[in-house]
Amino acid sequence: QVPSGWQNVLTAWSLAWMSACREYVEHSGDTGFLEVIYPSLARCAEGFLDRVGPSGCLEIAAWNMLDWAPMDTPDRGIVTHQNASLVQALRDVAWVAGRLAHREDEADYLAEAEKIRGAMDRALWSEERAAYRDCIREDGTPSGVFSVQTNTMVYLADCAPGVRRKAVERVLLEPPEDFVRIGSPFVTFFYY
Repeated sequence: QVPSGWQNVLTAWSLAWMSACREYVEHSGDTGFLEVIYPSLARCAEGFLDRVGPSGCLEIAAWNMLDWAPMDTPDRGIVTHQNASLVQALRDVAWVAGRLAHREDEADYLAEAEKIRGAMDRALWSEERAAYRDCIREDGTPSGVFSVQTNTMVYLADCAPGVRRKAVERVLLEPPEDFVRIGSPFVTFFYY
């Protein structure tokens, strides 16, 4: 962004950066990068973990946007795609910690990722719709909005257990008519 007075946090971009660090090393072989980047990755992971609320899910006040489409991603509350991305980011930071032989960190980040995944599954899954809802609003009301975007991120982060994963696959391959469709090339990349 060009210089301005606008202050905002784009949660999805920070989480994507955490995962991109692992991907960079996997594709480049630049293991020296891990030593340099790990302190920043750990600080970022801890910052997100500090924002896990009583629900067991990430509850961050931020611009929780993922796509230019009519998803239900309020600035406050529990936003499903952010939680799925956090689970993936924590797994990726654990991978980096493991490569650096920080075994305690590796185990801790994997355990935190699993706790959040379980909390998401309990709070955000809709049996009626056989899919993950976009969010739970700050006042505790579950969103009635379901989107391809949210379920794509849950699927990619491997957050849907057992038969729920198959249900999410069905949603992605044949979205119900009332599900929000992808509205940008950015999210299309994840979908494909």
